[in-house]
Amino acid sequence: MPTDTNPSALDTAEETFLSLTGTPPGLCLDGRTVHGELPARRVGLRELRVALGQPRWSAGARDALWTAVLAHRDDPAWLIGATGLAMAPLRHIAAALTTVRVEKADLEGEVLTGFVAQIRAATGPAREAVLLWGALRAGLAAAHHDALVRLTYGACLPLLAAIPTAPWLPGPQAILQQAVRLGLISALEYQLIHETRVQDRRLLDFDPDAGEELAVIRAKAEGRLVTAILDGRLAPTGGPR
Repeated sequence: MPTDTNPSALDTAEETFLSLTGTPPGLCLDGRTVHGELPARRVGLRELRVALGQPRWSAGARDALWTAVLAHRDDPAWLIGATGLAMAPLRHIAAALTTVRVEKADLEGEVLTGFVAQIRAATGPAREAVLLWGALRAGLAAAHHDALVRLTYGACLPLLAAIPTAPWLPGPQAILQQAVRLGLISALEYQLIHETRVQDRRLLDFDPDAGEELAVIRAKAEGRLVTAILDGRLAPTGGPR
């Protein structure tokens, strides 16, 4: 894969975020008006980003924080602020979906575009899972298209690895369980995907004589997952559809 020394979209956003939040007061919120779990004072976005990366707040507190941030989304500085708050999961998504055919910088641009589009489309109280799922769908769509992969016999995208885990999103296991409830994959396919993709168990550990057959079953199931995410049928519970 070619090496590109130019800053990516997320690199530029991070540099701008640090500039906007480096000198007090910078971009900040009054925790007293956002949610009772936040500090009862004005809090800079850098400090809030550190807190979001830890499981210290409830989902309600996190969503209230995003609602407060999105209230300023017409200001370009606050769009950068929102991106900076979500920098860790956005980079995670892009890095996981990067392949020999799709460069990381390109994925970062698509992920950022999807995240900002979801911010602009949000109505009412914001939900963190909705914002991040929009970024994931955009990155997955780009990787799926540009790599010319349909996730059938023997080929796959690292879908589960791209799903951010707690505290950002519930992680791949919860998404797989949701897929079973929706009838997208069977219980057997769930077990096969979970144990080989999440727990790193080898396909041959299931049946030494059926490794190729199991690979086909898994690839077809993963293909259905990708299609369901891209067309909006599969999302975190209560997330975008």
